[in-house]
Amino acid sequence: MRRRGIVLVAMLAVIGVAAATVALALLAASEGPRQADVLAGGEEIRVTTRLEPRLPAFGDTVRATVDVVLDPRRVAPESVRIAAELAPWELVVRPREERRRVGGAIHARVEYLVRCTTGPCLPGGAMQALRLPPARVSYTTRGGPEERRVVRAAWPLLVVSSRLAASALDTSERAPYRADLVTLPEPTTHLAPALLGAGLAAAAALLACLGGALLALA
Repeated sequence: MRRRGIVLVAMLAVIGVAAATVALALLAASEGPRQADVLAGGEEIRVTTRLEPRLPAFGDTVRATVDVVLDPRRVAPESVRIAAELAPWELVVRPREERRRVGGAIHARVEYLVRCTTGPCLPGGAMQALRLPPARVSYTTRGGPEERRVVRAAWPLLVVSSRLAASALDTSERAPYRADLVTLPEPTTHLAPALLGAGLAAAAALLACLGGALLALA
């Protein structure tokens, strides 16, 4: 009887540890405000741009992202317009836009997948640096007299490496060559990896203790 009581206490302890592990995983998996989503004191809006990859080969797909973080007390979120002139780069798919609230700020993002297979993007040598026109973000202020304002954000420098000799391509015509047209989607999960890992670890610990309990009862 005493042995069964010890086993019961051990099982309850394991269940408690498993529950605590899952709770900690949930706390760790909860997404708090990132530094990039937090406005400094006095800022009403912040615009940043990103290019991936920064060193593409000619014909590669490039992901161009514009991130906007704004204070909804000073900027009307519905008034924000994000525009990017990326020619001669052409869109592979329609731009993807998303907006979410992070703490007291609003984060808006527009993502462009672009590709250039025409002469202007063909490096004259091994590599060529390209500068895209700045992204343009317009918005209306609030909390006082309404005012339409515009922010322009420069893109990082893009360095394109050549796959071909310049003589192999007539710069006045579209290139007859094409890169791999398959753009892999971003990975998605139905359950946060941290939470899944913690749950599996807790289940493994529980099964191990149950096995020990069965051996103790034998």
